[in-house]
Amino acid sequence: MNDLAAAGQAALLQANDLALACALKSPLVGLDDDDLIRIAADRPEVVATHRLTLGYRDGVTSAMRLSLGPRRFRIRDATDP
Repeated sequence: MNDLAAAGQAALLQANDLALACALKSPLVGLDDDDLIRIAADRPEVVATHRLTLGYRDGVTSAMRLSLGPRRFRIRDATDP
């Protein structure tokens, strides 16, 4: 049952690499860790497609991440306008 759930999540949430890896390693597909490493090496580099502007808050740094559901966003800059 978990294998089917991982396959569904991988199909619906394309940014969810963990769900994709679980689905690919499940008996439904049958890949192993070496297969996943080869696949990951061939993936294109991720390109930023969104820019978010939020109200400034003390303590926010570029080492932090913003979470929105299953997605994680890297903070590239934190400045006080």
